[in-house]
Amino acid sequence: MEQRVTALLNDVDGDVAKVHTTLTAVQTKLDGLLDKITQSDLLTKADLDTNLATFKAQIDTALTTITQIDQGLFEATDVDGGIPAYMGNPLATARAQVDTGLFNLGFGTDYHYDIGTSYNPFSASATAPSNMPDLWNSGLRKALNLLSLSDTLDAVVFNGDNTDEPAYSDVTEERKAMIKEQADFATTAFTASESPVFLMKGNHDNNQDQSATNHTLANAITDEDFAKLYHQADRLYGESRNGNSNYFYKDFPKKKVRLIGLDSYDLPETTTSDGTLVFNRFTTSGFQQSQLNWLANDALEVPAGYAVLLVTHAPINGTLVTNDASINHDIVKHILEDYVNGVSGQELTGTNTSVPVNIKYSFTTKGKIAAVVTGHMHTDGNATVNGINY
Repeated sequence: MEQRVTALLNDVDGDVAKVHTTLTAVQTKLDGLLDKITQSDLLTKADLDTNLATFKAQIDTALTTITQIDQGLFEATDVDGGIPAYMGNPLATARAQVDTGLFNLGFGTDYHYDIGTSYNPFSASATAPSNMPDLWNSGLRKALNLLSLSDTLDAVVFNGDNTDEPAYSDVTEERKAMIKEQADFATTAFTASESPVFLMKGNHDNNQDQSATNHTLANAITDEDFAKLYHQADRLYGESRNGNSNYFYKDFPKKKVRLIGLDSYDLPETTTSDGTLVFNRFTTSGFQQSQLNWLANDALEVPAGYAVLLVTHAPINGTLVTNDASINHDIVKHILEDYVNGVSGQELTGTNTSVPVNIKYSFTTKGKIAAVVTGHMHTDGNATVNGINY
């Protein structure tokens, strides 16, 4: 992209000089005509027609050049080729169906933007398309498709696995490329959205799909990295967070909705003596004490009459999936069910001693959860479990 822009600007410099030369020549001829008039050396109609025709041709050429410069600059700064033509009708149809009287969430998940990967999301028995790397590289275009509707939406969430892990044999270079992918995606989201936009992290975003010897904190995308890349400390839309956490909530008073984002890869970044990470966020989803206490005693302290909409990358274990590689999902599920049932005086203790949890909370009234919306599985589906729509 940088090379394209540099080349274009060099071309622009040359074209602007040509336009300047053309317009200077036009001005010189006009000055000559004015001199003739001033000296009473009156023009014939033929003289005037000839000169005006020349002026028109020169001015048309100059305007065409300027138009080409404008179009060229637009194309050079348009992310990854922009919105493809074939998305025009689907996006127009979607826009026409938006009821602005309701709460409208733009939800994008598992785009796996990548600048070079061999990752195959299909089952082992299915053959991946030969253009799989190109499909993953189109992740920014997919984001733009959704963001083109953001002026009609109350909020947009990119729900994790926003990026993938580039295929590099050098893990240091791989991490650099991964940081760039995250920055590309975040910059696209924050600059193209006309509504509040939030980025959650998924298991592919952490750069922890590594061999045992490379599974270190130094090679990972850390919580501190996410806080910077996703501008969590800046609270760009006035959302509430727990410190610089990836998880958040944001109220929309006109629609009486609280949007809550949960970080389902919230596991300790502790390491062994040789620097190896104890927990693998690529294979295991989990929630720590701090987030669970925040959920029960802060995020779910909702104003009267509000509905709650939750988003998180990994499905809560025991709802859409049954997954043994999950930590403290049962606590999340319990909290949400206690919220909708108005259970007071509750104390929960987790069963995982490596990620201990003990929280107390009390819900004095019954709450309303519109839905818990997740990703990760690359399939569509829903289930109502104990009165909650997942």
